[in-house]
Amino acid sequence: MNDTLGRLGIAMRKGDVVIGAKRVIETLPKQKHATVFLAKDAGENTKKKILDKTTHYGFECIRDYTSEALSKAVGKKNITVLALTGEDLMKKSS
Repeated sequence: MNDTLGRLGIAMRKGDVVIGAKRVIETLPKQKHATVFLAKDAGENTKKKILDKTTHYGFECIRDYTSEALSKAVGKKNITVLALTGEDLMKKSS
């Protein structure tokens, strides 16, 4: 597992991950910092909604991983969208 996905696993254990398109969309306006992960294989409707919201609120949207990779990283099934909130683990050096 690469470093980014490993950090997602750590963030999940800390409670700093929001899972699912609806919850991510509801959470973004309340965040100062967030990194959104959108699976490459997410549905077109989900992609449009998430990309519109991340652009509107100015958050980074990472689209480098498949649903399978994101699901494995956080220990859940069928994950297509998640947001890393709280402490920004993505900026920490390893």
